Amino acid sequence: DAAANSEDAAAMEESLKLARKNGVLGRYAAEMDVLNSLPGDARRRQALLGALPALPSDNRESEAAAAVSFLAVVVGSLLLRLFDPENGAANGALFTVTLGFVVDNFGSLILTA
Repeated sequence: DAAANSEDAAAMEESLKLARKNGVLGRYAAEMDVLNSLPGDARRRQALLGALPALPSDNRESEAAAAVSFLAVVVGSLLLRLFDPENGAANGALFTVTLGFVVDNFGSLILTA
């Protein structure tokens, strides 16, 4: 990990050479292909399943809705400033740049929302 974090190719190469030499690369993830089935005893199975950590909650719909509403407020405020007769030209350029950024980066999110 230290060699990878250093972003030094020579250090990473040396680390991999040493790992190959001492045999650790051959054992890396060697047990990944072995799947242990759940026990047949219901009490033991329930105890094992109860010991697992809880799954993280994921609420993408509300996060996407919040992002779209934020963008609507930003674009709305830029539109209001665009039609300000005192600063129309400067705000028009800002609006164009911001709208280009929003469409470029969030276009697929806006179309699927």
